[in-house]
This record gives sequence, structure tokens and C-alpha cells, in this order.
Amino acid sequence: MEKEENGLKINWKMGVIFVLGLAFVVLGCILLKRINSEDLYEGKFIVIDNLSQSAKKITAGESKQVYFQLYEAVSQNLPEDQLIPRKGAKVRKESVKLSKNNSNEQYSFSALVDIEEISQSYRVVFNYNNGDNDRVDINVYCPLEKELIYGDFGCELEFSQNDTERLQSLLPIRQDADEDDALPLGWNGSFNAKTNRFEFNYCAAGDSNAMAALEASVEDFLEENYIDLEKIEVAYMDSCK
Repeated sequence: MEKEENGLKINWKMGVIFVLGLAFVVLGCILLKRINSEDLYEGKFIVIDNLSQSAKKITAGESKQVYFQLYEAVSQNLPEDQLIPRKGAKVRKESVKLSKNNSNEQYSFSALVDIEEISQSYRVVFNYNNGDNDRVDINVYCPLEKELIYGDFGCELEFSQNDTERLQSLLPIRQDADEDDALPLGWNGSFNAKTNRFEFNYCAAGDSNAMAALEASVEDFLEENYIDLEKIEVAYMDSCK
């Protein structure tokens, strides 16, 4: 009888140890999941509240990379003693540009992101692959003057892709003439590796008005893609001259 009681005590103790061990494992998994979901990149992130509504089919892993790059941008434009918000950023809906490359199923996204708490905005541009490998090519840019809604905050960024690389990734491109003749001729843009410059070809036959419209169109294209015309070498080539 005494042996049976001892056996029951031992089994009871082993049961308690097993339950406690299982509880520790479950608790560890919960904590690990929380770290992965909330403390990604060592806590360096700013959640964009409505990103998933604007960027079609973006995954949680892809979103986290965007949040991290936005945090990095803000950290360069706030005093060291000012706290960086971890949430509250919002995509400016009317600024969204979303396209899909059907050949590789890759999405391209561009939009202004406003952070009301610190009165700052940024242009966030990235490509993503709908979860195929959760890798995102991201660039964050300072907003253009006309895009500021909180006033000039002296934005400066060090890590954005330089203007030459950015333009190379966009070309070659063809811009057709506008139907309303605001741009009476189209143009083709390409990079000439031999001369190390960007060439915009058109057919104006020396027409000064057409040439002016072309240059204005090219400058608008560069501005929309956050490329500083002063930092690149550009040549306008009139093939009908």
C-alpha cells in the first residue's frame, strides 16, 4: 500500500513537471511570435495603418520591410531626443500609383505617406512579388514642395537610391503625344552606356515650340519619379532635324 502511495506521488510530481514544462514551451512560442510580429527589426518600424488597403495583395512580411524603411527615413529627420511614433502613418489615397507587370506578377507601388503626429510626409516607392519570396525593393524619398501638407520640415535622406540608378530602372520608356496636343510629339528615353548619359529622342524638325513642350514633358516625368535633373546628364536628340 505504501509503495502504491509513493508511486502515485512520483507520478503526480512527474505530471506537474510535464504540465509546467509544456506551459513554458507554449509561453515561449507566444513570446517569440510577439517578438517577431511587434518587435521586428529591433523595434524599428512605423506601421502604415492603411497600407494593405492600398497595396494590393501585399503580405505581412513585405509590409514589415516597408515599415522599417519608413522608420529609417524618419529617424534621419527628427532630433535624437524626440520619440519616433510606432504607428499612425497613413497612405494619402489620392497619391497612390499601383501597377502590375503581368510577365513576372510583380507589383509596383508609389504613394505619399503622411505622419500627422510629427507633421511629416514621405514618398514611398517599392516593388513586391505577392509573397513569392517576401523580398521588397524599397525607396523612400523626401516629398516635393507641392506635396507638403504640414509645411517644410527640412527633409534630408542619405540612403535613397541615387538619381542615376533610379532613372536607369525606369528606362527605356516611350511617352506618346497627348490627345489634346498639350504635348504635340512623343519621345523615347534610354540610357547610352557609351556616353554615360540619358538620351531623350523625339522628332520636332527644329520646331522650338515642340522642343519646349518635349523638355517640359521630360522634366515632369523626372519630377514625378523624384529624380533631380541637376544630378544627371541628359541629352535631347531631334532625329528629324
